[in-house]
Order: sequence, then structure tokens, then C-alpha cells
Amino acid sequence: MKKNIMLTTALFFLINSALADTCHPTIDPSQNNYIIGYGSLMNNASRSQTNPDVTVLLPVKVKGLVRDWSAASHDYKIIFLGASQCHKKDENCFLNGLAYLTNDIQATDKRESIYCRHEVPINDITLYKKQDHLDQHAHYWVYITKKHNKAHPDALHPLIQSYVDLFIGGCMEQAASIAHKTVSELVYPNDYEFVFDCVKGTRGWITNYWLNDRVYPQRPWAVNPYALQIDKVLSQSYKNGDISGKYSYKDIPLEK
Repeated sequence: MKKNIMLTTALFFLINSALADTCHPTIDPSQNNYIIGYGSLMNNASRSQTNPDVTVLLPVKVKGLVRDWSAASHDYKIIFLGASQCHKKDENCFLNGLAYLTNDIQATDKRESIYCRHEVPINDITLYKKQDHLDQHAHYWVYITKKHNKAHPDALHPLIQSYVDLFIGGCMEQAASIAHKTVSELVYPNDYEFVFDCVKGTRGWITNYWLNDRVYPQRPWAVNPYALQIDKVLSQSYKNGDISGKYSYKDIPLEK
């Protein structure tokens, strides 16, 4: 009898714990579910580590949310990209990213452990490619930084170049998709609208806390084939004032 009571109690707490997981709302498997990736999930190689079987990929812009350098993990002393709600009066606030169809959102929930998954109203989503269309009956999800994982770039949580490269490289891959070209075929600056939207639509860029951890920093293209294009975008963004700080982008000291 005592054993049955203990099992019933354990089951009760297990069920209520699952119901209380407001950070990861229940998925309706009878409908299509899209994730809107706005950081490393835009990068084909990085995304494929978690969801190798995605089918529909749609470059999108979302109103009401902004990407920012705002997320910190207890495991890694760097700053990650996150997302936050826009202030109602901020008309220049947006988030661009990649909406993709997946049947395994739980895998991404596990990967994005410092974020909560929120549903995005379809009316807040616009497409970059005219030939694309949104599934009106699908659910669209985005990962927003958990409150206790909120942070800002500082000496303990710097931006690191390898993560910036991963992010901007993914933006360039989406720009290539929009232009129906490969990344190497993109024409600067005509084909770079999506890439510059990635920088302009991200808050918290500051070179004061930015580490250049590239492998072979004097010839980064040996490891990252997009390195020169990324540098051109970031240098122009610094000149435009979208990136601030005491260093011009190309003068960021190398990591010692």
C-alpha cells in the first residue's frame, strides 16, 4: 500500500512538472511546426547538427522581437545571441532569420537550453522571397533568452569572433538563397540586404569586449571561406555606427 502511494505521488509530481513547463509549450504533431532561427540556427552546418532533416527554409523578418547580444551560459564565459520583446514605440525594432520546418523540435529545445520557446503570430512574419509562402495553419516558434540567463557583453562575457563568423556566415547563406546564388557569387553590396539587416537588427554590438579567436587570424579564409566577406560587412557596419566601441573593427586586438 505504501509503495503504491509513493508511486502515485511520484507520478503526480511528474505530470504536474511537465504541465508546468511553460518554457516549452506543447507541440501539436498534427500541424506543421517551424522554428525561426536567428543566430547559429541560420548556419546550415550548425543547424544540421541538430535538425539534419529540415525541408522548407524561408528567410523571414519578424516584427515585435529584436535580436541582441544578451544570453549567457554557466558553462561558457562568452556572450551569445538572444532575442527580446521590442519596446512598443521602437519602430526600427525587428528580427530577421530563417523559418524552417522540422519534426523534432524537442532536439532544438535541448540544444537551446538557455532560452524559452515562444510562438510567433503569423501576422508578425514577412518573407524576403516573393515566391515563398507561409503555411497559414502552421505554428512558428522562436527562442527567447531566459530571464536568469540575461547578460550584456563585458570582460567576463565577451563577443568572440568565431561565433560572430558562425552567425554572419549563416546570414550570408540566407542572402545567397534569396539571390539564387552561392555565397561566393554574391555581389557586394547589392545582394547583402539580408546580411546588413542581421547587423542592424542586432543590439549590443561593442568592440570593447570582442575577442578575435579565429584560427590563423592573419589568413582566416584558410578555415572560414566567408571570412573576407564577413570582415567587409562588419567594417562597413562599424563605419555606419551599427557597431560601436573603442576599436575600429579591424583594430580589435588578437586574443593572447
